[in-house]
Amino acid sequence: MVRFLKPEELGETRIISTYVNYVQMLGCLGLSSAVLTFVPRMGDPAVRRQWLKSTLLIVLGATAGFSLLAVWLSWHGLLMSSAHTAFWFRWSLLGGMATAATSIIISFYQAERAVKQLAGIQSVVRIAALAFCVAGAWVGGFEGYIIAGIVSPFILLGSLIGNQSRTAVPLHKLMLPEGYMKVAGLAMIATLLWTAGRTADVVILDRLVTNRVKFGCYSLALSISTIVSIINATVQIVTVPYFSKRHESGDWVLRNARKWQIAGTLVCIGVSILIITGVALLLKPIYGTAYTVAAYYLVPLLLAQCLLATFHIQAAAMGGIGLVKVNTTIGAIVVPISVGISYFMAKKYGIEGAIWGQVISAAFYAIVQSVWGWEILSRRARGQRPVMPTHVSV
Repeated sequence: MVRFLKPEELGETRIISTYVNYVQMLGCLGLSSAVLTFVPRMGDPAVRRQWLKSTLLIVLGATAGFSLLAVWLSWHGLLMSSAHTAFWFRWSLLGGMATAATSIIISFYQAERAVKQLAGIQSVVRIAALAFCVAGAWVGGFEGYIIAGIVSPFILLGSLIGNQSRTAVPLHKLMLPEGYMKVAGLAMIATLLWTAGRTADVVILDRLVTNRVKFGCYSLALSISTIVSIINATVQIVTVPYFSKRHESGDWVLRNARKWQIAGTLVCIGVSILIITGVALLLKPIYGTAYTVAAYYLVPLLLAQCLLATFHIQAAAMGGIGLVKVNTTIGAIVVPISVGISYFMAKKYGIEGAIWGQVISAAFYAIVQSVWGWEILSRRARGQRPVMPTHVSV
């Protein structure tokens, strides 16, 4: 796709996707985490299906409401700096609706531990959707890519809806379980804090950087580094149901969280090395000289991702056993500091400062989450009450 877009156009797509992701996360209300936490504990398939149906209705309504608010804000120039970017952002919100619903259904499959079934459904469809987006960029450039990006989420959603079981008996009067929305609310806050900490640089640089070509190269480096982020997020989603299923066994949770965390961190380091090697060999032959500087941006961005990978399984374990509040509290402490670091570094040193600001922020996040999180899981394994700070309220 990058071959068919100019660097400045690629920067625009990054800004659009960042704001659409914000709206989508707000619309999901953290309910993906509630699905992953509660569905594995319910043995009745009919009840699980009804929870999915109720959750989807809530998410679609909330996403529509937040989308309308985003339309108003962008119309009045209160979000992105460019009117052209704002125009296409408003259209892209349509795709965000489908993406929000898709994320809930995917979480449901993962909660039922139907990973193989999910992979079978999605593999061919995602390849087709990717080809559709590339074709859109090839035929229509920036506008063609955006339009394809709006349509493709509906293709993914349709494939998932078409494969839903028809044998379940709907229980129309069944309410969502107690604590469902509380877990969702805490998860939403934690997710928003996490995402704000990892994407604030895009929002800040959109307002500060005038060289949009360099910003486009930075966007390419961000997109490539997202490979590691996707691996981390996928592993988290897959492991949460296992921790949730065994949430009463503190020793099992601690032992496996440590084992899987070490393995996950090593995988991310290995993938990062492969990415750096591949980019060094292929970036110029494939994309030409326009994006050469992206290779220099990529190394510290991958370093930041590897630092964040030192606690992703641990955070999933705490979410699975119902300690979402811990992740939320840590995020409430770390993220404002991280955003402050990003703004200071970007203001003083531009794009390069924003990049190294992410490394500093990731290191700080890793230290706080690791020290605090492992202590809490260890206490729980010993049957002691987890220690929560009295000076922080969420």
